[in-house]
Amino acid sequence: HQKMSLEKGKYFVVSAHREENISNDKNFIGLLNALNKIAEKYKLKDVIIVDDSIDTNSKNMVASAAAYYLENNLTDECTVAVGWGTTLRLVQNHINPINKKILFSPIIGGHGKSQFDIHASTIASSLAKETGCSSLSLLAPAFAQTSIDKEILLNDNIIQEVLTASAKADFALFSLGNPLISDNSIEKSGYLSENDMKLLHKENALCDVVSILFLNDKGKTCCESITNRSIGIKPEELKKIPVKICVIEGASKYITAKIALEADFIDVLILDNKMAEYLLQN
Repeated sequence: HQKMSLEKGKYFVVSAHREENISNDKNFIGLLNALNKIAEKYKLKDVIIVDDSIDTNSKNMVASAAAYYLENNLTDECTVAVGWGTTLRLVQNHINPINKKILFSPIIGGHGKSQFDIHASTIASSLAKETGCSSLSLLAPAFAQTSIDKEILLNDNIIQEVLTASAKADFALFSLGNPLISDNSIEKSGYLSENDMKLLHKENALCDVVSILFLNDKGKTCCESITNRSIGIKPEELKKIPVKICVIEGASKYITAKIALEADFIDVLILDNKMAEYLLQN
């Protein structure tokens, strides 16, 4: 970057592989403009747009892009706070060993009725295994039954240690959920009761930020009776993490991504091209 008089931290490299993206100036400039406009609109540090016309499995593609980003941007002796979900669990399939001292630590607890592989501690452990690094486990549910149960859990020294590590992380890696769609992860996880799910619908919770925060269509905090029972870091602690990497795709999450961006919970956005088009037009 010194040879080109570029200032460190104020540029990013674009890798465009598809022939139609680079075969003529119009398409290539259009791609660059999309990246720049999204970054400028939401004051982002980096944007990675994957072209899902290469592979119809856009979830797999954004996970692969996330793995590449981690390999090339995580710093030595850093901590990565890790979220949960079906998108993040795929990152481990693409990531390579990283010759650095890195600690992966869960943002929220999690043990539900099924799908053990989508819990934050499992994903943190898997990423540590694939990269040759280390991880912490949060041996607690994502949500306590009552506020008293939560207080008891938070008094545990090991749980405190893990949550402190995550709150003080250098990077956060997470996806976003839309609890209102029919095929949503939080309902399948078994984390929440039927009454909790009804409340999410009643309060129009379109944006689930690692299940430590729910935002409605106006970008306002909602469903606090649920998040007040979460065993995880606080929303304000997540927001303070210097580099927050969000990995998201799919038409059902267009509005979800927009809400989280406007609430300033994202620094690095990894998304599919159709979502990028939506964010530019809305």
